[in-house]
Amino acid sequence: MDNFMLAFILLIGSVFLSRTINEKATQHLNQNQKADLVDLFSGSRPYTFGALILILLGYFAGIKFNLLDPFLLSVLYCIAMLVFIISVSISAYKKLVANDFPSQYIKSYITSTAVRFIGMLLFFVLLWR
Repeated sequence: MDNFMLAFILLIGSVFLSRTINEKATQHLNQNQKADLVDLFSGSRPYTFGALILILLGYFAGIKFNLLDPFLLSVLYCIAMLVFIISVSISAYKKLVANDFPSQYIKSYITSTAVRFIGMLLFFVLLWR
């Protein structure tokens, strides 16, 4: 098995595990908390999506117009994606704490985010090996 296939399987596996952790934690919330959760993040969703699109467009524009060395561009893309995940996660954590979500749910959120982050980190490391 080549590195790309292994990296891809690990990435998909980490996303699946992360979602499973998150869904199990959400089952322990009451209906009001679930509704609050949706309301809490719906306002920032367009900005988050916009930032992700800008990162992707920057990467593809860099490739298309040969703006930087491809390896350097890939490193910058990976760093941007990891910073994006971290900043979105910190923002979400602060919102959850500020809105008095149960500590067990917040711990599960942190765990699922860490699993997703590690999966993406392993994906990038294995691609560069």
